[in-house]
Amino acid sequence: MKKLAIFSLLCCSLLSLNAAAEETCGGADYDGDGVNDQVTYEGQCDGDDAIFCSAQDAEATADSELIRYNCDDFLEESNPGTVVGTCTMVDGWGSWCAFPSGTACAFSTSSGDNVYFVCGDANGADSNLYCDVSSGTCASGTGSCTPPAQGQAYTPTCDGNTLMTSCLPWNQHLGLNCVDPQVGATSCSNGACIGIPAGGQCDGTYFVCADGLVCNGASSTAMGTCGTESTGTGTGTGTGTGTGTGTGTGTDTDTDTGSTRTDDTEEPAATSGFGCQATGASNVSLAGLLALSLLAIRRRRR
Repeated sequence: MKKLAIFSLLCCSLLSLNAAAEETCGGADYDGDGVNDQVTYEGQCDGDDAIFCSAQDAEATADSELIRYNCDDFLEESNPGTVVGTCTMVDGWGSWCAFPSGTACAFSTSSGDNVYFVCGDANGADSNLYCDVSSGTCASGTGSCTPPAQGQAYTPTCDGNTLMTSCLPWNQHLGLNCVDPQVGATSCSNGACIGIPAGGQCDGTYFVCADGLVCNGASSTAMGTCGTESTGTGTGTGTGTGTGTGTGTGTDTDTDTGSTRTDDTEEPAATSGFGCQATGASNVSLAGLLALSLLAIRRRRR
C-alpha cells in the first residue's frame, strides 16, 4: 500500500523518558510528610514532570515501575531545550504533558506508536489551540471538542482549510491541513479535504478527488489514488459442439488489450477512512490518521 508520511514529527523513544528502573511507585516521599507515597495509575505532577504508576491500582505494589515524563525538557536526551512544557492533570485521564503554541505535540516512539499531548499549560487544554499533525505542533484554531462515546467514531469537521479529524480525551482537536502539499487538496468542505489532484491519496469520503477524477483502489485497509477511472477492454471468441441432450465441448480465448481490468466482483469497497488501524508514525497513511487509536496514547482508565 502506498503510504504518505504526513507527520512532521520529532521521533523519540518514550522508553528513554521513563524513570530509571530503581524508581518505583512507592519509593519516594512526594508530599514531604516523611512517608513514601504510593503513586497511582492516574498519577500526579511532580513539579513539571508527569508521573504515574505503570500498573493499575488494583495490581500495583510499592515495587511497581514508576513512569516519568520530563515535560519541562521532553527531549532532553536527544534534543535538549527543544520541547519545553509542563505537567497538567486531565480529568478522567491523569497526569500528562502540556505544551504551548508552536511546540511539538505529536510524537512517534521507537516501537511505532503515535503519541499526542495536550496543547496548553498547567491548567489544561487551551480551547484556542489544537494539535496540528501536518506540522506536529500546537497551532491556533478551534481546539475545543467533545470526544465520541465509547465505540463511536468522531465526525470530522472543517475549521477553515483544516480538517479536524479526531477529538482527543482532553477535549481537544487533532487536525490536518488539507492544503498542505503532502495532502494536496484545494480546501476543506463539509468535513472532507476536497480537490485532490491526480496521483494524490484519497478514500472517496474524507479525502476527495478533484472534479473529473475518481478514487481508484481504495479499500477498508488502504487509501486509493486519484486518477482516471480504471477500465479494461477485451475481445473473446468461442466455438462449441453439442448433442441433443445438451452436452458438448468448446474452447474460449480471452485477451485484455486495455489497462488493468476491474471486474465487478473484484471492485474494492471504498473505505470510510475510519475502519483501519494506524500503523505507526514512521509509516502513516491518511487512513491511519483517521483511525486514531486511543491505545496509541497511554490509556489511564479501563
